[in-house]
Amino acid sequence: MKIIILFALAGLSLVSCYDTSGSKPTNAQCLEFAVNHAPAFTVNLAIFVCSYKGKITRNEEKFRAATKELILILKCAGCALDVILNIHEDQTLEEALAAAGKTLEDVARELFELLDTLKLSEGATQILCALADDALLSTCLAKALTKNVSPLPDNLKAFICKGDRNAVTAKDVVQLLKNAACFGDDALGTGDTVEELVTKLGESLEGLVQKVLDLLQALIGPSGLLYDLACKLIKLPDVGLGGMIG
Repeated sequence: MKIIILFALAGLSLVSCYDTSGSKPTNAQCLEFAVNHAPAFTVNLAIFVCSYKGKITRNEEKFRAATKELILILKCAGCALDVILNIHEDQTLEEALAAAGKTLEDVARELFELLDTLKLSEGATQILCALADDALLSTCLAKALTKNVSPLPDNLKAFICKGDRNAVTAKDVVQLLKNAACFGDDALGTGDTVEELVTKLGESLEGLVQKVLDLLQALIGPSGLLYDLACKLIKLPDVGLGGMIG
C-alpha cells in the first residue's frame, strides 16, 4: 500500500490518499484505509446511512453535505465509485449528480453496496444512529445529568472534573448513553456491540465521541462552579451524574 499527497476535505480534516497508480484496492481495503486515515469518515457515514434510512430526522442540507464528504473520503481511499467518481471538492452534490446524469438514489445504491462490506450489525447501526442524532443525544444527556446513571466511567469523570477529553473513548460514551437508556433496547449497547464498533470503525469514531463531549460540556457549563461541584461529587464511590442539575 502506498500513500500519496495530503487531501483536504472541506476544511474538516486532512487525510492521506491511497496511491491507486498501481493495483486498485479491494472494497475491504479501501474502507479499512478510510477508517484508519479519515477522522471524519464515521461521522459522515452515520449521517448518510441513518438519514437515508429514516432512522434519524433528515436535515436535507446536513445530509447532502455529509453524503458529499463521504464520497470524497471514499474516493480518496481508492474505493471504486463509478457513479460520480469525478466529483470535486468545489462542486455541490447537485452539480456532481447533474454532470454525471445520475440521481441521489443511484449514489445511495452504490454507497450502500460498498458500505455493506463493513458488515455492521443492526445493533451497531442503531448505536451509530443514536450518536448521529443531535436531538436524541441532547435529551439523553440531559436525562443522564438529572438521574443517577452510575457507575460513571473514570475517563468521563476526568472530563467532567478537569475538562480532560483526551482519554475519553467510544466505549465510555456508549456506556454512559446505555446507562441513560438512550438506545431504548437492552440488546443495544452491549459489550459485544461496542467491541464490534471499535473493531470495525476504530479511531474514526473519534468525531462522534467529540460531538457527544461537546453536548455534555454545553449542558454542565464551560468551567468554574459546576465543574468544581462535579469534582466533589465524582470523588464518591460509584456516583453518577445525578444531582448535578435539577
